[in-house]
Amino acid sequence: MSEAEVAEMLKLPVEERLCLIELPWESLCASPSAVSLSEAHRAAIDGELAEHRSHPDEVLTLEQVLRQPLSHPHPESLEMAEVGFATWAEGLPDDASDLIAPGVGEGVRWTAGRGWVDTDE
Repeated sequence: MSEAEVAEMLKLPVEERLCLIELPWESLCASPSAVSLSEAHRAAIDGELAEHRSHPDEVLTLEQVLRQPLSHPHPESLEMAEVGFATWAEGLPDDASDLIAPGVGEGVRWTAGRGWVDTDE
């Protein structure tokens, strides 16, 4: 694909660019075996499997996995909690404005040890 073609695609509205992403992605998902792993990825997976096989009892339950974001939130979530959603959203690119609706939803705030709680608490 030429640089000129890429430049033209980048001028498209967000919705059309998303469609351009979805089509090839869906075709890859239809035949996952056609996508090969790099040696680095294969080595990382093999290493994780070896670690699991050497310590099979050191696993997390599904509940523990689902609760991890509460005790270890993503850094961007913490940033948003500290500055507030509206301020955080101001830093987004101009073409992302149609992806958020600040007035919709319920107000929440991050509380250490409790996670996201209603702002009325």
